[in-house]
Amino acid sequence: MGSERKKSIILEAVRATSELGFKKTNARSIAERLGIQPSNVFYYFKTEPDLTKAMLAQIVLTNEDVVEKFTDKKQPTSCRQKLKCYILGNLEWAINHRESVNVLLYGICEGQSDPELLQLISKALLLGEDKVYNLIVAGIAEDEFRLTIDLKPREVAKALHQSIIGHIVRSSTETPSMQIYLKRMNAVLDSFIST
Repeated sequence: MGSERKKSIILEAVRATSELGFKKTNARSIAERLGIQPSNVFYYFKTEPDLTKAMLAQIVLTNEDVVEKFTDKKQPTSCRQKLKCYILGNLEWAINHRESVNVLLYGICEGQSDPELLQLISKALLLGEDKVYNLIVAGIAEDEFRLTIDLKPREVAKALHQSIIGHIVRSSTETPSMQIYLKRMNAVLDSFIST
């Protein structure tokens, strides 16, 4: 029962933050939406920053789960295919988890005046950049591809990850076509990586 209550609080925090933003979401508003006392929220999360950390961790976990399932379904055999699966899996996550995307967007915007929030959002986003970096390094190590321009793998990972984020942001305002998205991302990949 306890872990179910805790998860329901986190999921309601995601929904509330998606609608209201971080500044207007607090333990009281979440408790009201769930029909519980605010003390129940504080039982699981001693402070509101603790709840924010748990909420972002849940978003990252859900993202990783969706991308992993997408990759398992496609069964990529090369690092480039794994990179494409990572990219497409993130779009699938964005399409099916718009509330989580909104939370990250609110975090980026509201984090400009809240350094602690911006640090938490940046840390969550850096996990994705690290995954792209690891796929690039693996592709180079396996001599599967090389970088087309004189950049370090970390710089390419950052650029690719920013492109992924750009498409995810765009998906929050329109329903993207996977084919068009893949064509755009292939062009981005081709500008950095050659086989």
